[in-house]
Amino acid sequence: MQLRHDDLDRMVQRALKEADLQPGRLEFEITEGVLIETLGAGGGRCLYDLAGRGVALAIDDFGVGYSSLAYLKQLPVGKVKIDRSFVRGLGIAPEDDALVRAIVALGHSLGKRIVAEGVETERQLSLCRQFGCDEVQGFLLAQPQRPEQLEAILAHTCRQTS
Repeated sequence: MQLRHDDLDRMVQRALKEADLQPGRLEFEITEGVLIETLGAGGGRCLYDLAGRGVALAIDDFGVGYSSLAYLKQLPVGKVKIDRSFVRGLGIAPEDDALVRAIVALGHSLGKRIVAEGVETERQLSLCRQFGCDEVQGFLLAQPQRPEQLEAILAHTCRQTS
C-alpha cells in the first residue's frame, strides 16, 4: 500500500533525516507479488525515486511468485532473496539445488547480490556457500530476538570489532 502513495519519497526523506541515517543504510524488501501489483498500479516511479536517493531495494521471496525475469532487468533492485521453500530442499531435492544455482548465477550476471532465506542446517549453509550466495538468513544463524536481547548482541559484536 505504501508504494502507491505519492508522498512515500518525502516520508522516507523525512524519516532518514529524523533518524540521521544515510539512505544506503535503509533497505526496502518488496515481495514479488507486491512488486507486480505496484507496477501494475503505476507505483513503479516510487521505486526509481527511492533508488535514486540511494535507498537499497530487494526482491523478497524470489521464485515463488511471478518471477518475471524482466523485472530483474528493469528495476533498480540490488538484491534478490531466494525463497526458503527452495533452500529447504537443498541437498535433498536435486531440483532445488539446480534452481538455487540458477538464481545465483542469473542474479550475479545482472549485478545483484543474492540472499538465501530460511537456512536452518549446516548442509544448507554449506551448499549456499558452494553455490555462491552472498548472504544467508535463517534460524541456523540466529533465532528471532526480543529488542533488548538484540541490543545486547549488537553491543557485544561492536565491542569485538573495535
